Amino acid sequence: MRLDFRNLKDRAIIDSHYSNPGSAPGLGSELVTNGDFSSGTGTDADDWTEGTGTTRVDAGGGSYVMRFAATIDNTTQVNVFLGQPHGTYRVSFTISNYSAGTFRVRAGGIATTAQGANGTYTEDISFAGANNSVVLDAYTGPFSGDVDNVSVKQVL
Repeated sequence: MRLDFRNLKDRAIIDSHYSNPGSAPGLGSELVTNGDFSSGTGTDADDWTEGTGTTRVDAGGGSYVMRFAATIDNTTQVNVFLGQPHGTYRVSFTISNYSAGTFRVRAGGIATTAQGANGTYTEDISFAGANNSVVLDAYTGPFSGDVDNVSVKQVL
């Protein structure tokens, strides 16, 4: 097979194959500590400041979630972006046991799209140094549901 680099389709195939094997962009290391809420004492998750109406809950099988019980308050982890370069970051989280309101994650001061259903959500945001925290944001509501698997990684 002969490839013609004047043909954009051929060039895209070569570029995606050789410049990034596996076709997905590379990701940096995890910036969020305890995003699965597994570490903590009772209803308090280590490394997080829970707001009113948010509680670390045993979800069974040795896993934990952050439960938002009809609240419009937030849960925060500070200094996540401390020393991080400006750029694109991949934010993901899971909502389960959803019953009301909407939820979003604010990472570095930039909010993901508000979600109002069970599911796993992934979104890229552009961090420009406005804030160094990750905030689990009961955006509209009050929000009622469980949040788990919070992750923020730089897109390389």
